[in-house]
Amino acid sequence: MRVRRTSVALVGCLIVGWFVSVGLSSAVAADANREAARKQRVKELVAQAMTAYRNNDVETAVARWREVLMIDPGNERVSLYLKEVAGEHDKAVTGRRQRDEKTRAETDATRKMDEKISIEVKEGTKLREFLNTLSFVSGINFVIVRGSDMPVAAKFEDKPLRDILDAVLVPNGLNWTRKGDIISIVPNLRTRVFPLDSDTLLSVRRLYETNDLQKTLWGADTPPIQGVELNLDDRQSVLLLTDSPDNIEKMAQLLVNVRQKAPPKLVARIYTLQPELASNIKTLVEAMLRADVEPAYELERRVLIAKHEGGTDLIVKDTEENLRKVESLLKDKSFLRHLEQEEIEVYSVNLTPRDVLKANAEQVEAFGRDVKEVVETMLYHKEGVAAAQAQGRRLWYDPATLQMTITDTPSNIRKVAEFVQALPQLEPKARSKILFLEYAVASDLATQLEQVMGIVPGGTAGGLAGGNEATFSLRVEDERTFRDLSIRLVRVDATNIGGIGGMGSRATEGTAQLVVRTPTSQSSDLSVPVYRSEMYEDYEIYVDHIYPSPTPGDGRARVKVTYRPQLGTGTGTGY
Repeated sequence: MRVRRTSVALVGCLIVGWFVSVGLSSAVAADANREAARKQRVKELVAQAMTAYRNNDVETAVARWREVLMIDPGNERVSLYLKEVAGEHDKAVTGRRQRDEKTRAETDATRKMDEKISIEVKEGTKLREFLNTLSFVSGINFVIVRGSDMPVAAKFEDKPLRDILDAVLVPNGLNWTRKGDIISIVPNLRTRVFPLDSDTLLSVRRLYETNDLQKTLWGADTPPIQGVELNLDDRQSVLLLTDSPDNIEKMAQLLVNVRQKAPPKLVARIYTLQPELASNIKTLVEAMLRADVEPAYELERRVLIAKHEGGTDLIVKDTEENLRKVESLLKDKSFLRHLEQEEIEVYSVNLTPRDVLKANAEQVEAFGRDVKEVVETMLYHKEGVAAAQAQGRRLWYDPATLQMTITDTPSNIRKVAEFVQALPQLEPKARSKILFLEYAVASDLATQLEQVMGIVPGGTAGGLAGGNEATFSLRVEDERTFRDLSIRLVRVDATNIGGIGGMGSRATEGTAQLVVRTPTSQSSDLSVPVYRSEMYEDYEIYVDHIYPSPTPGDGRARVKVTYRPQLGTGTGTGY
């Protein structure tokens, strides 16, 4: 039994030893596997780092090397790599951050450029002021290299910023570029020389001298920005233009049209007029024909007054079609009768806004069109246009020059004049007029010069506040002022009534009862016979015409007042 127990114990020891040996072998094997895996991972990371570094991706290379040191802290070769590329890595990180910031800024700027904007600026606004407003609204900053004083007048509703800039800048020879949220505005000018043949040179010279070429390009007589130029060289028969690409192309097309268009055939005719109607009829004929004028041939057209011993002639040189319009006007006896009796008066005004250079052509045209529509509503909203024309009340409007001419009753003329004068877009302008000398006589030229210079009023719509002479058309109870003299018509008496050329009922004998006063004197009653004058202080008061009404004491009178301080000897001096 003792031997058996000993054998059992021995066997047990052997088994335990075997298990211990097996356990130790497994642990050793596991450690070996982990070490092999670690070395493999280090090898892979190092390989990835080297590949990234060769591809100039320093940040990825450093990240992989740092992973190696986390696995193998004692890896001297990797530690050396990290020290050698430390400067490159810092530079790469800085560059990436800058790129990220630039990307974010570009995304933000693109969003701002695409946002819809509504903005309106009035005429007279400088470009820099317009851009300051845009900057406040959009968050985009602007740098102007040239053109900051260019006038801008614009209105946009729900338009992207890029579209607004294109509409305002490109037609005026400016371009814009964006870098981030900063937009730079620079000139975008080109120069082109246009050779001209002899016929085209003649037409272009007329367009150039009348500023029609300039207005076609810029909507005004002068360039919108510095550097834009238009010059005509007669000696070399060339037109030189420095402008935006769009305007250069516009000029090229305009010259093509000028070459293709044959000049209209003009005919001259003479019409005999009553002397007292000549000035008003000339104004009406000019207004009626002006809208049909071809700019290139405008200087060849004529509307002239020629006075001679036998009477007064109207000379018109124009197309056959336009001459028929003139003859239709002159055959309208009803209209001429209203004009001769001064039941209607003539009023002509130019609707060009002040600071026109600061407004684009479309807005100037829209302003003139809007004023015309308001005036038409004021004059014709009750009876309509046809009924008004039957009474001789008419309106002519030339959109090219913005000239509006009206024939209407004195009260309506005053309403229109007050409306036009109250418009804030208009201001008194220097007067200008082309006077043609070839067929003119001295007396006609003198009258035209006096009208332009403001010495004598050009029509009967009212007196002139300055100068030495004024003519008024007065109805009973009408009052007008000339200098410091106030004059009111209180009664018209006629003893002999006769027509002129079969038209009207002007009195050849009679008196106009007037009440006159100045700030330094009391009111005085004057009874002035027709074709006679009376002196009141420093003023000579002459009754030119009397038109009595069927109602006793009622009617109209045309009175001419002349300032004559050297003759002022009190009242009641007859001539």
